[in-house]
Amino acid sequence: MISSTAFLFAILTAISWSAYALVARTLIVKSDRPLAFAVLVNCFASFFGLLVLVAEGGVFTGITVVVILVTFLSTVFSGVFEGLQIFVRKMLEASRSTVLSQLAPLVTFVGAVIILGEHLTLFKSAGTGLIIVGNLVAAYRHGGALNRRSIFFALGAAAALGGVYIADKFAAPHYPIGFYMVLSYFLPALYIFLFVMPQEKIHQVVLEFRATTWRLPILAFMGIFGYYLLLKTFRIAEASSVIPIVYSSTILTTIGGIIFLK
Repeated sequence: MISSTAFLFAILTAISWSAYALVARTLIVKSDRPLAFAVLVNCFASFFGLLVLVAEGGVFTGITVVVILVTFLSTVFSGVFEGLQIFVRKMLEASRSTVLSQLAPLVTFVGAVIILGEHLTLFKSAGTGLIIVGNLVAAYRHGGALNRRSIFFALGAAAALGGVYIADKFAAPHYPIGFYMVLSYFLPALYIFLFVMPQEKIHQVVLEFRATTWRLPILAFMGIFGYYLLLKTFRIAEASSVIPIVYSSTILTTIGGIIFLK
């Protein structure tokens, strides 16, 4: 069973990420530079992570080659997720993209049991299944068109995010939380900026910042606040128990998308 503290943190993460998904959808549909948008959001989130590091401090424990490698893989998966997800949010309304995101908790659940050696119980399996089915039912009640490209991007983003969760559960406890938050947001932004964005990179980032201004830090705070709570939860509970609860945010996003983003 998951503790009350872990359950509370997971629910707060769900609320924070639901708000993030709704606000991100309203901003990204207006952007002509989605990759620059992703880079800026991650950079602001990295700044907030740096503030956490200064405020909380922390210690490095048990750093090995394996830990460093898994940390690197987490940032790569995160970069893939950010790059794909930014287009998913642009092509699909929030309540529809949530349908395809259900691969992430499934990947996390299976990976946590097989790779991390977490316990497989009937309660976990049933709970995970019920949450995923409930999310799908809630999302499918709202109509909307899907295309093959959006499906491919959404499934790829969800699979990559599942990889991030598994890597985070393993690697994050070895670092100060603030330091790991900075790595998790800044390095993916750097990957996108250096290897994915087309020419005139700096010019695109400057134009996107001028277009979105004060909205970017607010959006970044919503995202990293949820991530902070998730990392806290991973330190006291198993990923296979936490992620299904976090993904109740899908229901919140679906309802919010239907109500506010018509």
